[in-house]
Amino acid sequence: EAMLSSKGNKPEQAAVSVSQVLAKAGSSDSPATSDGTNAGLFDSFSRLFAGQSGAVPAAKPQPALGAPEQLSTRTRKRVEANKAKIAEVEHAVEKKQDTPEEKREKEACTLFVGNIPLKWTKKHLKAVIKGAVGDSYTGKYKQIWFRSEPLAVGYQQNRRLGAIQQQYDNVASHSKNGYILLDSQEAVRTVSKAAHGLQADSHVLRADGVGEHSTLQNFDRKRSVFIGNLPYGVTETQIRKVLRPAGTVDAVRIVRDKKTQESKGFAFARFEKRSSVKEALQLWNPHIQGRVLRIFKVQEQTADQAKTPVGFDEEHPAAKRVWQRAQRKARVSAHKMASARTSPMLAGIKAKKQKVEKQKLRKKKGER
Repeated sequence: EAMLSSKGNKPEQAAVSVSQVLAKAGSSDSPATSDGTNAGLFDSFSRLFAGQSGAVPAAKPQPALGAPEQLSTRTRKRVEANKAKIAEVEHAVEKKQDTPEEKREKEACTLFVGNIPLKWTKKHLKAVIKGAVGDSYTGKYKQIWFRSEPLAVGYQQNRRLGAIQQQYDNVASHSKNGYILLDSQEAVRTVSKAAHGLQADSHVLRADGVGEHSTLQNFDRKRSVFIGNLPYGVTETQIRKVLRPAGTVDAVRIVRDKKTQESKGFAFARFEKRSSVKEALQLWNPHIQGRVLRIFKVQEQTADQAKTPVGFDEEHPAAKRVWQRAQRKARVSAHKMASARTSPMLAGIKAKKQKVEKQKLRKKKGER
């Protein structure tokens, strides 16, 4: 670009650097304004930084302190979409929280199924219940879910993942509980009668209502017995087998830990007939896994006895430590026994014993 000199029409080379601009401004050729300032300095800077037009671009206005930040259209749309999603989630959470009346209605239509084999799925349970009920109930099985699953030690904090991957502790317990949401309270009664006492592999199912509609929550003390000194991994099948000489067992409830589903060492069993209780108390040396059982009549507790802790207060920190230590020892010994049963050495010993017994039978047959 060329500039015209103030003394004539001779073109003047434009300044291309700050040093040249300052040199031009200091010369006598640069005109001065009325207030004594050098106009040549302003013009040179304008040409250098703004181009030939000499116009300096206006500065971008800065927001005042405390003013709301101006967002772009894309950012504003993304923020609005996120707010809409959060509102939907909050609305869904509020919708899930049922009122007390809705909870009671749901409990009335829910069927409890206990002592379900661990390997059973929701489809398997539904098929078995449908086969047992037949045409007496043709309504919908709205929802099925499992609880009281004995998960492995590493999945106690993330129970949902352990349940999906079926990471069970088969030594602690061999069963789980299930719940089925039906159409009405009458449907629950119909299905529970058909499913209660149903043979499921080596298990016997227990079917009942939920909450106020449960009949197995409190056993009839005149038909029930208390069983103590149970081993760590006891099952309902083992208890039924021990009590079989006394009579037919109607229901068994093993008291377990809420988190680990480990046996607390005692259970309750209910017979079909009252006379079976007397027979159970007279059983000679009943034992499970080498432990002699203690069988007593179920005594009716008063209000004061119900408030007092049995054995020790589980809420006390020292009592919790004692209980956890005992359960840890029982868990280790139970796992050792389970691994010993499936060891190759034990399998070889059993095979040798069977071989010796067969040889003895052959000799007896030969002598005859």
